[in-house]
Amino acid sequence: MILASGLTAALPVLIGALVNHSLSAHHPSFAKAVKGLPVIGVLVVAAELLQVLRRQLVEAVATGFERDARDAAYRHLLRLDPETLRKNQVGRIYGRANRSIEGAVKLVKLGAMDLLPAATLAVLALAVAVTRAPLAAAAMAMVIPTGFALVLWQVSSQAGVRLTVRDRKEDIDGQVVELLPALEVVRTTGAEAHFGSRVSASAHALRSTELRHHRAMSIFDAAKAVNEGLWLVVMLAVALGLTGGGTASAGEITALVLLYAGVTQPLSDLHRIIDEAAESAQQTTDLFDLLDEPEDASYSTPSERPIAIGGTTNAIELSDVRFGYLSEEQRIPVLNGLDLQITAGERVGIVGASGGGKSTTLRLICRLLHADSGLIRIGSRDIRELSRDDLARLIGYVPQHAHIFRMSVLENILLGTSDATRADAERAAQRAHLHDEILRLPDGYDTLVSERGETLSGGQRQRLSLARALVRRPPLLLLDEATSSLDEESQTVVSDAIATLKDVTLLVVAHRVSTLRTMDRIVTLENGRFSETLSYRELVSRASHLTATIDTNAATAPPSEEQQDPSLVFDAMRRSTGPQAPDVLPQVEVPQVSLARE
Repeated sequence: MILASGLTAALPVLIGALVNHSLSAHHPSFAKAVKGLPVIGVLVVAAELLQVLRRQLVEAVATGFERDARDAAYRHLLRLDPETLRKNQVGRIYGRANRSIEGAVKLVKLGAMDLLPAATLAVLALAVAVTRAPLAAAAMAMVIPTGFALVLWQVSSQAGVRLTVRDRKEDIDGQVVELLPALEVVRTTGAEAHFGSRVSASAHALRSTELRHHRAMSIFDAAKAVNEGLWLVVMLAVALGLTGGGTASAGEITALVLLYAGVTQPLSDLHRIIDEAAESAQQTTDLFDLLDEPEDASYSTPSERPIAIGGTTNAIELSDVRFGYLSEEQRIPVLNGLDLQITAGERVGIVGASGGGKSTTLRLICRLLHADSGLIRIGSRDIRELSRDDLARLIGYVPQHAHIFRMSVLENILLGTSDATRADAERAAQRAHLHDEILRLPDGYDTLVSERGETLSGGQRQRLSLARALVRRPPLLLLDEATSSLDEESQTVVSDAIATLKDVTLLVVAHRVSTLRTMDRIVTLENGRFSETLSYRELVSRASHLTATIDTNAATAPPSEEQQDPSLVFDAMRRSTGPQAPDVLPQVEVPQVSLARE
């Protein structure tokens, strides 16, 4: 950069000398006049070759920085604290992360590709001018502080506008990313106009803000051009008075004008550079702010020693566990003192009212959420002493809504495993009652699945998620309505396959009562606590009796156990025992019991 700028700054001096030589000769000839041209040509070529090398080095640095920044940012996003994700739209977080990385990369390029070379050229041009005409150089130098004053005014006055532009872009990102996975709901409800008008309003507000910004920038641009022009007049006046006769040589004037251009060229670019750099600097700050967001605590726990499930200790133990979801104003309590002990190899079902905290309980055991107070143990260890890798090895978790990635069926099943084989994946798929259906796909286990598993049915997605958990052969298996999307026959086959698993401790939140028939016991979750323990026969007996007597006008027989939703049954059981304290969320009304039965 310094070599290239030095060669560029030397050109005005050579051109001025050439002009003086040509004008001083009594009979100038073309042959004599062009002797210095090859030297100028060589300097121009050499300077540009150095610039090519410089740009290559800058790009190598910038692309390496972008690679490292994206790696750091996206890895950090995967580890963010759950509260951070719940408080923000996913689209806003992704949009800010992406723009912050692009802004940081742009800042690196602006500095190394534009600003520093331009500043170096200005300093060297000014230094050459000082050696030629110190007074003219002093006048020339005055354009720098006045130009910088204008730029600082510009940056400070537009900082708030840039933040507003950023926020409006993030708002649009959040709306669009939220809408795309919900297109079916938007279309079936005819809500295209409603959501379209929301995005249009945000886009209109963004345009108005950007126009205000660009109007201000055009005024600053004009002010900077006037500043450069006025100081050019001053510099020429000084240069013309350098000789006693009031005139300087033509070559001297030419050299000074070219040197002045070497000084003001960076200032001419400064408007663009500083404007873009200020925005990029803000985005770079966003990148650092993102990386400063706290990671989930489970990632800061080191894996110290292996843990075994079995022996005399409980496989899972919950002691006075309390938890609430944080809203904008307050924490809404969900669990109010859970106590539960599950021995190794035991199979336990959980039933309770909708919104009562059944899924939350499983997520707390997986440390996807963090209890406000109380103690959760796996084996003899507090889960706060277990690393994320420990938990992934110990727990097979099948959530209520299966998430399938855009990759092959085999890759989806083996996700996160390091030592499982294709044969292991096939055995897991057989237990999940999915193997035969996979073989009927175009490329079998190598078939590419679309984003969110849209090319699979709901039942297939759920069974694939179950196979993903089974292939790990974990000692603890947590199922959150893992067969709710299956037909009755498939659900029975899958349940029987799960029942044959050996050395597995099972905790199941079920949608169908029949899913719980292989459970050793069933606990009821009410008002944030486990209030009652039942056998499967007791649950079916009480549920059948209650659902038969609730709707006295029904002409049909009571629902079979396969049709009964334990959430609705549990509501009926609660009402049959008399008044109860209000739950955190509204309970399902009696007409829904009749509707479910029909």
